[in-house]
Amino acid sequence: MSGRHLPLSVSVVLLALVMLVGCMNANKGLFYGTFTNEKAAVKQKMVRSPGVLKYYMLVSDNEPFQQGTEQIISNSVDSDGNNWYKTFGTMTSGPYKGIKFQSLQKLNKAGTILELVYTPVVALDAKSFPKNLSPTDGVYEFYNRAEK
Repeated sequence: MSGRHLPLSVSVVLLALVMLVGCMNANKGLFYGTFTNEKAAVKQKMVRSPGVLKYYMLVSDNEPFQQGTEQIISNSVDSDGNNWYKTFGTMTSGPYKGIKFQSLQKLNKAGTILELVYTPVVALDAKSFPKNLSPTDGVYEFYNRAEK
């Protein structure tokens, strides 16, 4: 390759990397917002912002009964366009204060339906993520997006 073509090659590679990171960040953006399940007995509302997770007993509640931190460890998109996330977090207030958890979460392609399974852990461990979205793999929760 001649010296004249090297800047063009580098530019193409950099553009591809910028586009890839942009797509990954867009997928992470779907992760945040307000999700509800009025049929659930408890934890009817979950509100997420980057790094923060809040649970509300009832959809109408203004104050969370439980709060924590949560970080996305990995995310991917399957062949159907669903967004999959593995997260790690710690509850910082409420009845489970101090409990660490890992989760497997699926947000449908439209970003409107969230399913998740979480399990308590001692510390972050790549082998401890739930394998399936099933109540047998941990605590299963289901939500619809309340706002986007």
